[in-house]
Amino acid sequence: MDTERLSLLIADIFKELKGSALELELIKQAQTVSSNPLIRSIELKRGIIEGLKSSGHERQLRNAVYKYLQTQQKPVHPNADSEHAKEPLAYIRKAQSNWDKRIVKSLNSMCTELGVPLARKRGEKEQKDIFHKWTEMGASDPGIGYIIP
Repeated sequence: MDTERLSLLIADIFKELKGSALELELIKQAQTVSSNPLIRSIELKRGIIEGLKSSGHERQLRNAVYKYLQTQQKPVHPNADSEHAKEPLAYIRKAQSNWDKRIVKSLNSMCTELGVPLARKRGEKEQKDIFHKWTEMGASDPGIGYIIP
């Protein structure tokens, strides 16, 4: 990643954190560490980083950056062809929905042609028979050879 894009990314993350509770906690912790008389002005940056690590704020900051990066759409490489760009997820869901509808329609028409009901209410006697023969049903062959897909 080049430095220009990295600096833009860092600026976006700062904008995202601006005014959040995490920013206030980080500023308060940095002020607490910087007011420590044991830290010299030469070691101030390293002292603040160590203070953030010891207080657990470093992990919170890493989590905030990770969350931001996950919510952002990944940029397409400038040299990539349009055919190599990924399709949006909404398009795939719509295609899946259309495919499911076609399958259901095809299954319904095939069952109508063959006279095989897809769903029907069983009588009480038939329910009891199925309940008693449940373990045997997997082994029996109902003779469905006439159904051709």
